Amino acid sequence: MWTGSASPGTAAAREGEAPASALGALLPGGRLRPGTAASAGGDIPLLLALAADAVAADRSAGRTGPVGWAAVGLPFLGALAAGDAGLDLDAGLWVDDPGRRWPQVLTAVLEAVPVVLTGPLPPVPDRVGRRIAALLRRSGSVLLAADRWEGAQLRLRVTAAVWEGVGDGEGLLRGRRATV
Repeated sequence: MWTGSASPGTAAAREGEAPASALGALLPGGRLRPGTAASAGGDIPLLLALAADAVAADRSAGRTGPVGWAAVGLPFLGALAAGDAGLDLDAGLWVDDPGRRWPQVLTAVLEAVPVVLTGPLPPVPDRVGRRIAALLRRSGSVLLAADRWEGAQLRLRVTAAVWEGVGDGEGLLRGRRATV
């Protein structure tokens, strides 16, 4: 579960339409636009929620069948967490360690799938950042960085979070309430 406050200044509130998701209230126009780069401030559940939101937006734009997505440099990302967030595991691609040639790996993946999640990567040289930004605009893919991404048009950060469903060390997690 995500909480956020949609102020009258958000695009969805100005246009009088409900955002597509709870995160939509925080996003320009209520969704992640194709060709956008965003960062999740190091919060993996937020990263997964953004990815699920981007996949849902791509699906509602008329794409039939599963929407492809990829995780680059996120070896700790669990398939169960990705599936629970709403990502189709059959359409997912994992590149656990892109190595020293990570810009080439990231470029190839961005050309192949519409939603790409990245883990912590080395600092992005300006030239590489400009090339990736141009590729995003051309391909219409969405790049979601777990940590900082210098070229991100949108930077989100969780300021408080509480897990729901576990009491005194027992029970099942039902959800997460976060302030973004």
